[in-house]
Amino acid sequence: MNGLNKVFIAGHLGVTPELKWSKNSKPFCYLKVATQKSRKNENDEFIQSTQWHSITVWGKKAETCCSYLQTGSAVAIEGTIDNYQATSATGESLWRTGITAHQVHFLSRSNAQQKEAG
Repeated sequence: MNGLNKVFIAGHLGVTPELKWSKNSKPFCYLKVATQKSRKNENDEFIQSTQWHSITVWGKKAETCCSYLQTGSAVAIEGTIDNYQATSATGESLWRTGITAHQVHFLSRSNAQQKEAG
């Protein structure tokens, strides 16, 4: 049986995305998206916490995101969860988990238009 790896995130950007280029000259950007999580504590009171999600957007979608998104923009992301190996500043090998975006929906209206990357 094959598994299913699909994720949907809707939230607000914590940082304005910046266009970067891979070693293969492919454009990409990172989105830091905040979502809210609520739960009840032992006193039956609701406690809300912020969850931060690291999302990578590639190609033309990344260019579009960098042109239209800024800190605070509302977005909905459709993508997959990916595990990857990274190297720390000290040369240590680390495993990270992130989201690769396949669709980025712009939920904030800017200049009376709604754009979509992907």
